[in-house]
Amino acid sequence: MAAIQLKNTLKRVYGSTLSYNSYDDKEEQKKGEELQQNDLLDDEGKQVLQASFVPLMLQLSGSGKTKVANIVLECISTMARRFVQSEWPELFPSLI
Repeated sequence: MAAIQLKNTLKRVYGSTLSYNSYDDKEEQKKGEELQQNDLLDDEGKQVLQASFVPLMLQLSGSGKTKVANIVLECISTMARRFVQSEWPELFPSLI
């Protein structure tokens, strides 16, 4: 249950799926996203999650808990779209 709540929170904050019709709406949405991101996690918190997600996913997969591993994988995917290689450089090496 906690894994689902974490996934939904990360999707809400880091995974915007809204479509934009005008430049002003897009700018307002960006400001809102920045505020939500700053309120949710600081840089140290993001680093902790980034360092923990891949080992956790691999551990869960190895122990047969594939449903929870898939939720963690979805969290990785959501954060990877937002924090590209320059902000999460250890992601791809840790997956190999």
